[in-house]
Amino acid sequence: MNRGKSVLLRFGREVIKVALPAGIEVIEPARASTTPPEKLLEQALAEPIASASLNELARRRGEQTAVVIVPDQTRRAHVSLILPRLLTELEQGGFSSSQLTVVIALGLHRELTEAELLNHLGAEVLESYRVIQSQADRGGDFLYAGTTRQGNRLLVNRVVMNAGLRITLSEIDAHYFAGFSGGRKAILPGSCARESIVANHRLVFGSDGKRNPAVELGRLDGNPLAEELAEAQRIVGVNFAINVVNDSNGSPQAVIAGAAEQSFNAAVERYRQTHSIGRRERASVVIASAGGHPWDIDLRQAHKALDNACRLLRPGGRLLFFAACPEGTVPLGAWFRLGSAAAIRRQLDKEYTVAGQTAWATARKLERFQVTMVTSLQSQELGSLPITICKEPKTALERLLPTLPTDEPTYYLSQARKLFIP
Repeated sequence: MNRGKSVLLRFGREVIKVALPAGIEVIEPARASTTPPEKLLEQALAEPIASASLNELARRRGEQTAVVIVPDQTRRAHVSLILPRLLTELEQGGFSSSQLTVVIALGLHRELTEAELLNHLGAEVLESYRVIQSQADRGGDFLYAGTTRQGNRLLVNRVVMNAGLRITLSEIDAHYFAGFSGGRKAILPGSCARESIVANHRLVFGSDGKRNPAVELGRLDGNPLAEELAEAQRIVGVNFAINVVNDSNGSPQAVIAGAAEQSFNAAVERYRQTHSIGRRERASVVIASAGGHPWDIDLRQAHKALDNACRLLRPGGRLLFFAACPEGTVPLGAWFRLGSAAAIRRQLDKEYTVAGQTAWATARKLERFQVTMVTSLQSQELGSLPITICKEPKTALERLLPTLPTDEPTYYLSQARKLFIP
């Protein structure tokens, strides 16, 4: 923690140097590891948790196919660094390049463009291996895998289902309803059809129709939504997982590999240790950045940082929130036009969608707190919801800083999404 200092504010692809006055408490997630990322990866592969090495698993699979499931560009799992190493391990274990497929687990996200694929995966991977994008609305791409205890029919990408070896790569983050993101989410929602994703996300609401308090940030045990993610992973069967914990700059702070659930749990524990800020007095003013690209690529992604920042605010408190959102509010915009959290909630009862749920969660925060958002969004994209839009980061800061209280804490969150706030 630091008081009165210059900080780097990440906004989209910009990095802006900002001088904060004394009295503002700067809260940042874990700093970088002193070990190079390549070395972290080598150590993780050499010492997998509760699993044989990836090379040995490959040797046991004979002539079957293998898939490596990776996230899209909205996660910083260092795919271009780690994926080639995983594919090399598999080839050394006996697979040919024609037996290997890279699956981008989009879930409900849009497909990557050719340019994005090149940047995300690298030219060598694109040229040498089959790459598919698992998008939830391609009906013919999914096979029935089984039904969860909650009654969710799991429809999983057929390439994933037909593979003899399944490996996942993901970034670990705290998540406002899944408990933690990454790991098991490579299967559900990442590789599933819309029907299965919607059924899982509906668990945010209990049988009484109200927000289920057990479905919350940082909670895995007793969280029915998180428990179904783990169950889906067991039903489909993931053989090996790589989990990345990033520092405040988005660089690997830890890389943990091994059996799917055990390595995920170890990575989550590491995240709790390095990213938790402990209990804090709630403030009347918080300044927060969503962390820049890719975490503020659109409002759906930026909302996760917004949720975190609001955890440190008193009811009615002021939030100055930096999130560029160059890809706008799609698919939330139609829901925002309903005008209020209550109206969105009523519509959700009639036609539940994941986008509607995110819009409702966003609207609730905008109604409970005074939010000024520095963004490329236009105010009309959020309907009549109460929010102040500002286009220039420095202008927003110049307006806010002279009005800060002197008798209570003000927090600056350099990477609001990257903090674990109990």
